[in-house]
Amino acid sequence: MRTLLPHFFTDWNIKTDFASATEPVWTILLPKLTDEHYRVEVVKFNNVPLHPSQNMEFFRSTIVLSEYIRAHDYMNGFLVIVDISEVKLVDILPKINLMYLRQALSIYIEGYGMRVKSIHLVTTSKVLDTLLAVIKQVMSPKIAGRVHIHKTMDEINEFVPKRILPKDYGGEERSIKELYEEWLEVLTSDDHIKYMRDINEARTDEVYRQSDKFNEQCAGMPGTFRLLSID
Repeated sequence: MRTLLPHFFTDWNIKTDFASATEPVWTILLPKLTDEHYRVEVVKFNNVPLHPSQNMEFFRSTIVLSEYIRAHDYMNGFLVIVDISEVKLVDILPKINLMYLRQALSIYIEGYGMRVKSIHLVTTSKVLDTLLAVIKQVMSPKIAGRVHIHKTMDEINEFVPKRILPKDYGGEERSIKELYEEWLEVLTSDDHIKYMRDINEARTDEVYRQSDKFNEQCAGMPGTFRLLSID
């Protein structure tokens, strides 16, 4: 993945390199695991304009988080909450780069081995059909089948105990803003940036890969267009 999609990987400092992209969307992991040992991830869209140019910055910042998880966390998988209740889907959807999104999902699931128990979208938008059409374009049918739509955060309590959720969502944990600021400090620490610098040195030397093996292992991955067969 680092070799085939290098534009996602380097030792970025989220505070300085992605300053403009940190306000529209916050991505955090909640401190406590569920009883089944799943980590809850919250992706919160704030009421701040999102520009198409910020797509890649957002995905790169999630890669920085993914590297930390890979190095330090231990869990059964992820339960993902996507809070888009404060924004209008009709404004957000046209600004999402589907190619970047699909490539990023390949990195998360195929590269980091992310196991997704369920994805919960919180929105009252009337353009749900459009949103579901987007999801089907970028996710496998198996993952897309685990997507749930909710109108309020109260419905999330059926899946995530209040002891885990932030107090913004009626839970007992610290606020989303507090947790995000704590994560920002961790992910921009000298130790983590050095770790990313070291780990990103790992690459495959494609000169030695047989073309048939590239076709078998890599050519079907979104973002790779080296081989094209026409019947």
